[in-house]
Amino acid sequence: LELKKQDDVLQELKSNIGSLRNEIARKERQREELNRRIAALIAEKSKSMPASPAVTALSSNFAKNKGKLPWPTTQGVIVKNFGQQSHPLIKNIKIENDGVDIQVDPGSTIRSVFDGTVVKALYIGEFNMVVVVNHGSYFTVYSNLKEVYVSENQKVSREDPLGIVGENRDGVPVLHFELW
Repeated sequence: LELKKQDDVLQELKSNIGSLRNEIARKERQREELNRRIAALIAEKSKSMPASPAVTALSSNFAKNKGKLPWPTTQGVIVKNFGQQSHPLIKNIKIENDGVDIQVDPGSTIRSVFDGTVVKALYIGEFNMVVVVNHGSYFTVYSNLKEVYVSENQKVSREDPLGIVGENRDGVPVLHFELW
């Protein structure tokens, strides 16, 4: 009887691993889609943005602020770091994060980390609203917004509000932030 219970538990765990692997694969496809969309926006913007003293100065100012940029929110905790990391539940599975995920309080305002121009605010499925801001040769990406306060070509300053954070699939308010 005890052996039968153990077999049942083992079978359930095996079936859960399969569904977790499917979920990981789905999230990876979504991450790749987000990257494709962002890369296309950046390429389009870069083509239409000739080199100029203003662009060079903005890029230089952004680079000089390395390590001094404000957070895109007034408070929060990083719940997923940048880069490749081990999956928290499945051994030998690596997950990739192209930015950082910051858990914040519900309804938190998300802010620009530096002066720039909004490239685009668009809806991308699982990532809700996404705002891309140009800072010369640098770009910042703010994903998972439920409300957006800015529009294409709008100038923003450091710490200007861009929108309100949304919730992820688990109902947790998390900002996905990237620097390109």
